[in-house]
Amino acid sequence: MVESTVEFLSKAVVDLTEEAPIRVLHVDDELDFLKTAKQILEMQGAFEVETASSVEEAMEKMKEKEFDVIVSDYIMSGKHGLQFLKELRESENNIPFIIFTGKGREIVAIRALNLGADQYVNKIGKPETVYYELAHGIRQTVKRKRATKEVWTREQRLSAIFSSSPDSVTVSDLEGKIVDCNEAAWKLTGFTSKEELLGKSSFEFIAEKDRKRALKNLKKTFEKGTIRNVKYTFLKKDGEKYTGELSASVLKDSSGNPIGFVGVARDITERRKAEERLLESEERFRSIVENSHDGIVMIDNKFMIAYANDETSHIIGYSKEEIVGHSFMKFLSEESKNLVKDRYLRRQKGERVTSTYEFKVVRKDGQERDVEIKSTVMRDSRGMMQTVAQLLDITERKKAEEKLRSSEERLKILFEFAPDAYYLNDLAGNFVDGNKAAEELTGYNRSELVRKTFLKLGLLRRRQIPKAAKLLAKNALGKPTGPDEFVLNRKDGAQASVEIRTFPVKINGQTLVLGIARDVTERKKTLEKLKILNEKLGVVGKLTRHDVRNKLSTITNNVYLARQTLTGDSKTSEYLEDVNSSCGQMERILDFTSNYEKLGVEELIYIDVEKSVEDAVSLSSDLKGVKVMSDCKGLKLLADSLLRQLFYNLIDNSLRHGERVSQIRIFYEVGKDQMRLVYEDDGVGIPKAEKETIFEKGYGKGTGYGLWLIWQMCEVYGWTIKETGKVGKGVQFTITIPKMNESGKIAYRLH
Repeated sequence: MVESTVEFLSKAVVDLTEEAPIRVLHVDDELDFLKTAKQILEMQGAFEVETASSVEEAMEKMKEKEFDVIVSDYIMSGKHGLQFLKELRESENNIPFIIFTGKGREIVAIRALNLGADQYVNKIGKPETVYYELAHGIRQTVKRKRATKEVWTREQRLSAIFSSSPDSVTVSDLEGKIVDCNEAAWKLTGFTSKEELLGKSSFEFIAEKDRKRALKNLKKTFEKGTIRNVKYTFLKKDGEKYTGELSASVLKDSSGNPIGFVGVARDITERRKAEERLLESEERFRSIVENSHDGIVMIDNKFMIAYANDETSHIIGYSKEEIVGHSFMKFLSEESKNLVKDRYLRRQKGERVTSTYEFKVVRKDGQERDVEIKSTVMRDSRGMMQTVAQLLDITERKKAEEKLRSSEERLKILFEFAPDAYYLNDLAGNFVDGNKAAEELTGYNRSELVRKTFLKLGLLRRRQIPKAAKLLAKNALGKPTGPDEFVLNRKDGAQASVEIRTFPVKINGQTLVLGIARDVTERKKTLEKLKILNEKLGVVGKLTRHDVRNKLSTITNNVYLARQTLTGDSKTSEYLEDVNSSCGQMERILDFTSNYEKLGVEELIYIDVEKSVEDAVSLSSDLKGVKVMSDCKGLKLLADSLLRQLFYNLIDNSLRHGERVSQIRIFYEVGKDQMRLVYEDDGVGIPKAEKETIFEKGYGKGTGYGLWLIWQMCEVYGWTIKETGKVGKGVQFTITIPKMNESGKIAYRLH
C-alpha cells in the first residue's frame, strides 16, 4: 500500500531545536577580566565563550560566527555597551543582550532595558554569586529566544512541507463541489489553471464504474470523519483514465460543524512530483495533517520531544503544550521506560533493532493505552541523532478531532499570560478584553472591566481624563502613544503608578486600541529610596571633603613654614615642593568627586549656555590674558547645573596644556536632526595618536579626570563628544546633540 501523505511529509522533517551549548560573546575592555570571566563562566555549564575587547572587534567576530547571546560591559574605551546595543537594535539584530558591568546605577539599567537589553547583571561581588546569576540570566534569555525561534521554525516547517507535497489536495463543499485546490490537483486532472477546476464536481473526475462506490464512501466519511487509501479509476479533463489512491476527511468550522471535505489523491500509475502550493488558510493546512490516523513526534537524543502533531495529543491524552519540551519517558509506563532505554543502548552499541515495536503510554486520566511505534533515525547537519516516530493507538477507543489552535489562539495565550497588563478598548474608551495581569493591576475581574471606561470605573483621577482623551484621539488617527505615566485607583482603594503604551490595531475590520500597562510603583519607590540615599551620601561626601581639605590646608601651611626655616637646603625644598604638588592634586581630586557625585542626580532642565560659559569664566582665577568668546546667545540645552563645570573643565584644560593659547571660542551649528556645539582654542592642539585616549580616565599630566568627567556628563545628557582639531592649530571639541533625547524630550531650544 502506498504510504499516506502525512507519513511522507513526516520523514521530510528534521527538527533543529535540540539543546546545544550556548555560544556567548563577552565584550569588555579589561583583557585580564575577560580571561578570568571566560574561565569562570564556562565552569557554570554548557557555555562556549569568545571574547572581544571592543565593540569593533565584537562586530567583526559576529560577521564570522553566530552567537546565542552577547554579554557586554557598559563603560568601555571607544564605543560603550549601550551604543553597541543601540546599533544592533537599529539594524534589526535581536540577538539576546545582557549588560554585565560594575556600574550599578538604576538609570543605566533603565536605559539598557529601554534600548532592548534582555537583562542587567552587576559584576561586582563574590564570583560564585555573580557568575551564578550571570549564567542563570544567560540560560533564561537564550531559552526564551530559542522557544520563540522554535515556534517560528515550526510554522515555516509546515509551510515547506505542504508546498513540497506531490499529492493532489482539493477542498469541496458538502455536495462535492470543488472550492479550492493546490497546483498538483489541477495539473493531475489536466487543467491549465486552478480557476478551471474550481466549481466543478469531484465526481466528474471519477470513472463511471466507481462513482456509486465513491458516493457510499462519501457518506462513510461524513459518518466516521475520514477514509484512507481508497483506490479508484480517475478521469482527466480529456477523458484519459489513471489509477489513483484517495484519502478524505470532514472539514469543520470553528464551532465543529461540517462544512465540506478535504481530499488527498495520488496518481499511483504515473507519479508526478510537483510542489504543492501553500493553501492560504492555516485551518486547511492543519486539516490535512489531521487526515493522518498516526501520531507524529520528533525526539532528540535526550528523549526530549521537540514536535508533536494533534493525533499524538489524542493518543497520549495530554495537550501539545504539555508534550512538547518534555521527556518522552514521562508518558510511558515503567515497563515501557525500561524497554525504550534498552533499545536505545543497544542501538548506541551498533546492534540492529526493529523499527516497529509496541509499548504502553499512561494517559493524563491514568488509563494505559497500547501504542505501536514505528521509528526512523536521522542525523542532522551536526551529526546529532533525531528520531521521527509514528504512533498508532492499537487499543479500542473513540477518535475525536482536536480543535486546531490557530494563530489567533497562540496570540491569545501570549496576551493572557504576559507579565504586563494587556488590554483592548474601543475608541470610546470602553474595555473590550484584558489579560490576567490587567485584572491583578486594577483589582477588577474581567467581567467587571468589559464594556466600562476608565472614568466609569474610577480608575483614573479626573484631572488625568483629558490626557487619556488625547491619547485616544491619537490612536483614532492611527498613531501609537507612550510611554505615558498615570496613577490608577485600584478597586481596593490602593493606588498604582503605571507606564502605559498604546497601539491602534485592526480586528475584524474594527479599530481597537491595544494598551500595555506596566506597574512602576515599586520602581518609583526604589528611585525615591535611591534619591534619599544619594542625598545622604552627598552629605557624607561634603563633610568628608570638608575635613580632608582642612587637613590639606594644615599640611600646606606646615610645608610653607618648613620651607621658611630651611632656606639654603635645596634638596629638602625639592621634597617639600613635591608634597605641595601632591596636595594640589588631592584638591583637584576632591573637586572631581564633588562634581562626579552630582552626575545624573539633578533633573534635566533647559540651561542658558551663554550664562553657563560666563559662570565658568568667572570660576577661573587667572585667564592669563586669554580671550573667551561665546556665540551661543539664545541657546538653551536640556542639562543640569554641571553644564557650567563642563565649560570650566574645557577652559582649564586649554589654560594648562594649550601652551600658547590666546583665544577660546564657543559656538553652535544647527542641522536637520541634531546640533553641533563646538569648543576650540588656538593652542598647540592634541597629537593625532592621542585623540582616541584623551577621554580615558587617567589621561594627561593632572589628575586624569577632567576630560573623562566631561565624557561622563555628555553620556548622562545623551550627547557625544569628539576631539576634531588639528595639531598645531589648537583643540576643537565637537559635541553632537540629537534633537530629541532618549526620553522623547526636545534637547535644545533657540530663542
